[in-house]
Formats: sequence, C-alpha cells, structure tokens
Amino acid sequence: MPDEELVRSQLRGELGAAEEICRRYGRDAERMVIRICGFTPERHDILQEVFLRILARLHTLREPSALRSWVVSIAVRCAREHLRQRRRRLRLVDSKSDVPAPADPEASALLRRAYSLLDRLHPDDRVAFLLRTVEGLTLQEIADTTGSSLATTKRRVRRGAEHFRKIARRDLLLSHHVPEDG
Repeated sequence: MPDEELVRSQLRGELGAAEEICRRYGRDAERMVIRICGFTPERHDILQEVFLRILARLHTLREPSALRSWVVSIAVRCAREHLRQRRRRLRLVDSKSDVPAPADPEASALLRRAYSLLDRLHPDDRVAFLLRTVEGLTLQEIADTTGSSLATTKRRVRRGAEHFRKIARRDLLLSHHVPEDG
C-alpha cells in the first residue's frame, strides 16, 4: 500500500494502519534517534514519543507521499529535545551503557568516547553535525528535517564539526583518528 493510502487509512481510523506506519518507518526513526543520542537506555522512550507525535499530528501532514521524511524529521526533533532536556538536567550519562560493545574492543572504546565527547556539543550543533557527517544528508535536507534555515544549518554543521574536532584532538583515545585539516 502506498504511503498516501496508508495515511488516509489511518486518518479514517482503519485497524492496522497505525501498526503499519510503525512497522514501515520504525527502523528509520530508531536509526535517527541512535545516531543523534547514541544507544542511550532512553531511546525506547524517545521512539515511543516519536510515534505518539506522528499519530497525533498525522492530520497536519500536507504531502502524504512524504511520510518517510516527515517521520524522520519528527524523530530528529524528539532526539534533539531529549538532548536539550538531558543537558538541562546536568546529569552525567554513563557512556558505557550508552553504546553497545562491538566485537572489537578498540572500536568499542572509540565509539563510547566519541559519544561522550558529542555530549559536550550544543544539541542543535550535534544534530546538524551528525546528520551531515554520519547520515550524509545535504545541508538542505538537514534544514528541512530540523525546520531550520539553510544559513542556520550551515552554521550549526560548521560549529559542531569545529567543536568536535577541537575536543577530539585533545582526547588521548581519539586524537589519532581526527584529521588535522577540516
């Protein structure tokens, strides 16, 4: 069933439409949340919030054919809100529980450390930086996804990259993996 029909089915209240939206786009939403927040134990709560918002706001979707990108943008916004809340609470996150251990212990340590350093970035800069460098989105795609202007998106990507490179270069584990130019 095409996305347009799936949206119409959900808006009519047909059984199974909500489950199909979650099944179809759950992995995309989860990937975005994990890319932005890491493997935080709260990711399941964030994903639940994503799909609650999707179902509550589906009637506002202007282009039903753009369902996937709309779901991704809601996931990005929920992840960004989580980062802001976490930062406001000033609680320390145990980075060992945030990232699953890959088979390679060195890779696991590097990944945990990278997410620990990412926690130092402003949430908006972190989101833009990760969407650009990890997801490979264009600047316009990031702007559309985050609801920001293109100029603001460019600034956030640049600031995020500069700040991450700066702190990663001073880190004993990551300094050898950060290019000098950038």
